[in-house]
Amino acid sequence: MKIHRGMRPLDVAVLIKIAQKGNQKWYMKDIAYELMISAGEISESINRSLIAGLVSSDKKNVNKLALIDF
Repeated sequence: MKIHRGMRPLDVAVLIKIAQKGNQKWYMKDIAYELMISAGEISESINRSLIAGLVSSDKKNVNKLALIDF
């Protein structure tokens, strides 16, 4: 697993966008399109959030309590 070098401001935007989706099915390319950033940035952001414990292990659900604490 990669070394966690800290969260970035973009990560918060990605987490909020995922949380807005709720139970809807989504793909990284959809989030990338909606935020107008590359799918690679979305992937890296989600990986940083996974390491920080802000998303579930399936990378599809935001840990809302952890996000609020963050």
